[in-house]
Amino acid sequence: LIISSGGNSGSQASTLVIRAMALGEVRVADWLRVFRREVQMGVVLGAILGGVASIRVMVWGAAGAYEGSAGKHFVLVGLTVACSLVGCVLWGTLMGAMLPFALRKLKADPASASAPLVATLVDVSGIVIYFTIASLILTGTVIRTVPNACTLVTPQELGAIYGDPTLAVRPDSPHTRGNASRCQWTGKTGTVTRPRAADLLARGEA
Repeated sequence: LIISSGGNSGSQASTLVIRAMALGEVRVADWLRVFRREVQMGVVLGAILGGVASIRVMVWGAAGAYEGSAGKHFVLVGLTVACSLVGCVLWGTLMGAMLPFALRKLKADPASASAPLVATLVDVSGIVIYFTIASLILTGTVIRTVPNACTLVTPQELGAIYGDPTLAVRPDSPHTRGNASRCQWTGKTGTVTRPRAADLLARGEA
């Protein structure tokens, strides 16, 4: 929904600008006037689509349609969708409107290249916009930091599971290199590696 909305608005803006160029209604020198108008249209259209989408998310969230952390923070999820739609639609509208001017300035045919370029650029950048906004709004609630795997289980508990009381965290364990989700222990029985240390206590597996 979010990415497609940006692409559709960009394609529509590109088509309208190319038509206006063909009819002689706008020239390359009019880019600033078109830019200002498309900013207004992008914000208004994005706000309308974002409002509708966020209401839908919040209504379903209040009805219990979502589970886990998304169900607890469905208002923030709705806000993320709304802001992402505004950003993607605004960006798509501006890209679709400005790209024909750039192609005309480069002596290229805007009609033959605008649509593929707009679709590619808006789709790629739309993902970046969405994840950036989601990380800003949802971090600490729906999006949680990865706990240090070496702190989820003590060497004594791990030694009881493996029958090796000499187990200790290796000095070169992956968590020391920034990979907090993995931890390595070493002892008489060798090296123990687990991607999720909590599974050791939950399942008691070797």
